[in-house]
Amino acid sequence: MIDIATPFDGNSVILDSACGTGVVAQEVLLKAFGTGIAPANIICADVAPAMVDMARDICSGMTSTYNAGDTAKLPTVTCDVMPGEELRQPDDYFTHSFTNQGFAFYKDAVKGASEIYRTLKPGGTAVVTTWAEGLGHVRVVQEAQKSYKAEAPLFRFPIADEWFQASHLEKVMQDGGFQDVQVHERKVWYAMKTTDEITEVLFEMFKNFPVGWTGKENAEFKSFLEAAVKDKTVKIERAVPGDVAGVTEELYGFPLVGLVAVAKK
Repeated sequence: MIDIATPFDGNSVILDSACGTGVVAQEVLLKAFGTGIAPANIICADVAPAMVDMARDICSGMTSTYNAGDTAKLPTVTCDVMPGEELRQPDDYFTHSFTNQGFAFYKDAVKGASEIYRTLKPGGTAVVTTWAEGLGHVRVVQEAQKSYKAEAPLFRFPIADEWFQASHLEKVMQDGGFQDVQVHERKVWYAMKTTDEITEVLFEMFKNFPVGWTGKENAEFKSFLEAAVKDKTVKIERAVPGDVAGVTEELYGFPLVGLVAVAKK
């Protein structure tokens, strides 16, 4: 999302909407630390107070431990409880607006797009993402389910089918006011450092959507999930986030395809 948007500079004001733990803001900070070019301000916003608190803690920790030499280069990071459909900033405020996997969970996605349009400066860039069909990590959970209990209802990612379509994402952005909208497909990875870590995260995700299993059944299912994860993961190599010297790390994960809408005001 960062690289597909227009570059930021010292005058940029960036929104990380539906921020969760502030993943986009963290990537902006890492890029700033690596290049020495930092935006003036980053605002993290989410409707969930617990997520906002985590984003604040992580981002403040990153900025406080970074030895910039010149602290004036560090951006101000502000974290606030605020729904994407009701932004409190004035018109023409942000130079960049990022919403990573948030639109599918909005009560009114078109209102969310219109709020992005309203608060974005003329010439500014909005980047909004959702998924294309075929989520690799969800398929692994489903395969483990079928191996354990073939007759059980399958886990389903909790968003409407329309959000897996590029045409729907494009239309929502256009209905919100944008005329210049391009939707790109990008291969990405659901990846972590170990297969055990992936198993734990997917298992916790699975438990958040009850299917009526007992604790004993969930524990039995976990062994099937562990086997499926080990069978289907692929070893990949990626650049260490924020590193500009070519340092890489090995991860294990599943391929996914992201839909990335880039909209200009």
